Amino acid sequence: MTEYTESIPSDLGGQLALLEALVERITAPDPLQMQGFAAAEASSRVHAAQERLSAQRLGWIARIESDGLWALDTMWSFASWLAKTERLSPRRARQDIAAARALRDYLPATGRAVRRGDLTTDHLGIMAAIAGTSEQRREKLRSTIEGLDPAEIPRTPEEVAALAEYTGGERDVDPEVDANSAPPAMTGEELLLAYARVYSLPEFTRVAKRFAVVADPESDDRGFRAAQDREFLEVSGTLDGYHVSGFLTEEHGQLLKTALGAVMGRPAEGDHTPAAQRRAIALAGLARIVLDKGLVGTGAAVRPHLSVLVPWVDLQKLAATCAAVTGEEPDLNHSWGSGVDGNPGLSGISDIGGNAGTSGTPGTPPPSPIPTQSPPLLLSPAPPSLAALLSSPGPTWEDGRGPVPDRILRRIVADCLLTRIVFGPDSQILDVGRSQRTLTGARRAAVIARDKHCVWPGCDMPPEFGQIHHAQVHWADGGSTSTTNAALLCWHHHEHVDGRDIAMRWNNGWTFGEPGSYGAAA
Repeated sequence: MTEYTESIPSDLGGQLALLEALVERITAPDPLQMQGFAAAEASSRVHAAQERLSAQRLGWIARIESDGLWALDTMWSFASWLAKTERLSPRRARQDIAAARALRDYLPATGRAVRRGDLTTDHLGIMAAIAGTSEQRREKLRSTIEGLDPAEIPRTPEEVAALAEYTGGERDVDPEVDANSAPPAMTGEELLLAYARVYSLPEFTRVAKRFAVVADPESDDRGFRAAQDREFLEVSGTLDGYHVSGFLTEEHGQLLKTALGAVMGRPAEGDHTPAAQRRAIALAGLARIVLDKGLVGTGAAVRPHLSVLVPWVDLQKLAATCAAVTGEEPDLNHSWGSGVDGNPGLSGISDIGGNAGTSGTPGTPPPSPIPTQSPPLLLSPAPPSLAALLSSPGPTWEDGRGPVPDRILRRIVADCLLTRIVFGPDSQILDVGRSQRTLTGARRAAVIARDKHCVWPGCDMPPEFGQIHHAQVHWADGGSTSTTNAALLCWHHHEHVDGRDIAMRWNNGWTFGEPGSYGAAA
């Protein structure tokens, strides 16, 4: 290995020698001989020191790479040099280098916080994951948030006490900012770190994911499309059966998991069959149900039951997007009863097919698309504040996994049942509204009668595998929920048309434009 002429500063060298001597003494005794309470305290203190030293080491790794001296060893990459020098696996070396680059290039405040011991390397990993996904998110981390209300900044009890002492308990302001000046300037990174100091790690993870979605929602859509490209399912015959392997997107995995769970149910008492084996049996059961019940090729359009939970603030954000494009809110053909103080707490969107039907006399026209009760489904085209978005868990699947990319959410909400659920301050359920279809039974039946099968050229998939697509103007762009704007597409071609922005027009039948024509037509 190359001998470098530049040596460590004498004061740091002495400190490192002292550290090594202390490590030697600390690790000499058998840890299993220590009492439990003492071991717990020792573990916590050593871990805190390790975290701070790890952040310092990452800074040194970034400096090594910047100086380029590692190349004197003729290693083919910096990762290979680091793995050899510090006896790391190639995977660990790449991870450490990615974190070091994030601290050096995008997250200076995060590095300082971890080196001080305020945060941990787990927090650093979460922040680095945000910075590593897109330039838009990195820019939001670097940029100053304009007009930030000090009341929106989360603070630890110690920070609150210090501010109260400074202001005599009268005002909650930063001591560095004059009471009459504008709100304190914070970057996106600094705001997230404020949450990290106050919230538990799972709560901070949720806020950080939410920040990433708000900063660049398109990134999740790009990730979803990349996952689609990797999707596959192999069913290969072997000597004694079939071997099944594959990869599904989050959406299709949720569909399969929900369906398998419905077929599996709870195991009978005394049934100790492994869960993996029960899932295999359930998959065969699904195939049996479809074939035995004659669900293929005949019957009504019944789609799998898949639930998505969408907080109220996210519906407001979606409404603001629609209003910005069209100047009016999207028509959901839906009326809501009043919630507590007129504020629904959580809206569940259930992706359920079939004819939900409407109240009233059969054969009467469908109800007016104008909401007749207060509040309407979408309150205001004004976008929610950053604090409101960060405090929301965001759209998730029923089991809590998420976030649900905007692209999937917009497609699901265009043809589904919607159920309003109102929660109180202690998460108790206060009200559950009646489920309503975005496209009523009569209108849906009319679209199926007219189109008969998927309208994509050459596709004859029957209605039971179909979804109603807002064809000429998408629901998310303010398109009306009407038969003139509705077309029957199988799920595959629905994704194809939506994902490639293909315009549709009615001219004695549905016609399709080239990829990108929908955006161009708008």
